[in-house]
Amino acid sequence: MIRVIMNQFSRILIVLSPLPCFLSIPCWGHGGSVGTSAGGLGQLAIIVVAAITLFSLFLVFAHQKKGWSILITGGGGYIGSALIPKLLKNKNQVTVLDPFLNSGKALEKVEGYVSLKKVKGDLANIKTLERALDGCDAIIHLAHNTDMQDGIYHSNNNSQNNAKTFHDLVKIAKKAGVKRFINASSFEVYGNNIENEATEEHQPNPLTSFAKYKLLCENILQKERAPGFVTCTVRSGVTYGRAPYTRLDLIVNAMVYSTVENRHITINNKAQNYPIIHINDITDLYLIILNQADTQIDGKTFNAVGQNLTAIEIGNIVNDAVDHEIRYDIKSHDNASTVRMSSYKARKGLGFKTRYTLQNSVHKMVAEFRNKLNS
Repeated sequence: MIRVIMNQFSRILIVLSPLPCFLSIPCWGHGGSVGTSAGGLGQLAIIVVAAITLFSLFLVFAHQKKGWSILITGGGGYIGSALIPKLLKNKNQVTVLDPFLNSGKALEKVEGYVSLKKVKGDLANIKTLERALDGCDAIIHLAHNTDMQDGIYHSNNNSQNNAKTFHDLVKIAKKAGVKRFINASSFEVYGNNIENEATEEHQPNPLTSFAKYKLLCENILQKERAPGFVTCTVRSGVTYGRAPYTRLDLIVNAMVYSTVENRHITINNKAQNYPIIHINDITDLYLIILNQADTQIDGKTFNAVGQNLTAIEIGNIVNDAVDHEIRYDIKSHDNASTVRMSSYKARKGLGFKTRYTLQNSVHKMVAEFRNKLNS
């Protein structure tokens, strides 16, 4: 911004620099003394230059793109730790609502931003939620976006309770004047044993309590959609890659970390398919959606996947990235889900292109995990 202003100011001075000299020509005063006439006109020239400069600066500020004031629920977790720095660098105001069970370590690198506000608390607390929503015009809902292995969703009661909390969030957000609600969902809503890559039109068939909860949230958000309240859902594959706060229980991260630390990979079902996406790609997609026109995203669902790989394919790619032998521990679980997913809709409709593959990022992950273990 400062550079833009200085460049604009310099251009104006260059264009107008001859003006005081021109105004001080004796004949301009119609017979009057050069001193009095030139002095008054010189002052006038300075005023003209200043006025034009101020007007130009006003135009610069007026044409700057206004950022969003965004509430990130669950922003103290894995995805939030990578997304929030990008939002702040793009001149957005960011409020994070999170219990910060990791002591806020996820956001340590952005603590200095005055445009960052942290609200410690529970999403189910209405007063806390209202305080966090104050002044926000957009939400990216990352809270309750846990992995399928987490026991918190292993009962239907928990799913129903969390769905009620989500519904309260949506209604309070609408009342508070939020204009855009982006909801993080999961590939798990598709179920398993899908022959082809699932598109957004594929009939959901959630099998786990977590997947059923996620589909409930999608349906709630769709019903609450209204003019002036734009809604969008992202069905993400399993995220991988290092971030300021990295989850080590997700399939790719777990394999890489176990390989580096223990020289050992556990594979529960080698034929199980995983749609995966790099942390930088999924966070880029949220930025793309946030800055789309309403008509491009309103009421729509987008899959987010970089690659579809089996567990054994992931293991082999990780194995190839290290310089020592790895021991495989292959188990079999008959109820393992098999899902392949397509991101064609996001590519065609939003121009979203993933930049990372496991093959071109795994070596960096190995090096980063080694540095972490040795530090």
